[in-house]
Amino acid sequence: MASAAVHVLFFHDEAVALAAGHRPCGECRHTSYTAYRDAWAAAGPSALAPSAREMNRQLHTERIVRGTHRRRLHQMQWSGLPDGAFVLTADGSPQLVHGSQVVEWTREGYGAHRHRPLRGLRR
Repeated sequence: MASAAVHVLFFHDEAVALAAGHRPCGECRHTSYTAYRDAWAAAGPSALAPSAREMNRQLHTERIVRGTHRRRLHQMQWSGLPDGAFVLTADGSPQLVHGSQVVEWTREGYGAHRHRPLRGLRR
């Protein structure tokens, strides 16, 4: 029996990992993985819990432009963005959506808070 591939990834925090299109680890973060998988099933067309492979395949298609290594960005209304989503501001800087605010994100960590816009598109 061949062993499964292991890919060790480290992120600043869970919001960054999810924004990058990765799910919680099924081994070292089993409780978070199970909650994520169950929420995925509840939100999807089937009530069946997906396998890790199915989720990975879907996440990959949502984060990478097919046939390239470029990230795929999605435009949404500000009002439809959940807490924990990352957006790019007009100047291209990443911001974390946190309730009624957005929080600047840098490689050194989180920075300034400002009011979340009430309308308009973000990606």
